[in-house]
Amino acid sequence: MSQQIIQPSTATRTALKPGYNPSLGPIQLPSSYTSQVSKAKTIYDNSLSRRTPEVNIASLSFLFSGIVQYVQSSSKGVKELEAKLNALGYGVGTKFLELITLRDGKNAKRETKVIEILQFIHTQLWKTLFGKVADELEKSSDSDQECK
Repeated sequence: MSQQIIQPSTATRTALKPGYNPSLGPIQLPSSYTSQVSKAKTIYDNSLSRRTPEVNIASLSFLFSGIVQYVQSSSKGVKELEAKLNALGYGVGTKFLELITLRDGKNAKRETKVIEILQFIHTQLWKTLFGKVADELEKSSDSDQECK
């Protein structure tokens, strides 16, 4: 009776990749092999300071519409709908603000006054979102703390 090694069904002949293979165990490739393998570019290779949009606006609109429809169908009333959309928007907004300040580099500072925050929204935020500065932001002649 000869003893033959039975290979598991997952053992197929494929190109070797570093990592863990359930049928073989951990795989560590020689350095000469890794230099021959072409390195595919991933999203993590892109620079965060890149300012060109990568998403089609129609795709973004479709995604936004789907999110609103989903939240609307799972909400019982207007207050619940507003609360859920607020929770989603807050998370996206904080991440977006962090990205804008990261892109701004050395010039980034945290605005604490209302007028300075409005000017930040008028110039940087609006330009990042829509590709142009907002139309008008005027200080009110009636009050120092009002803008139109």
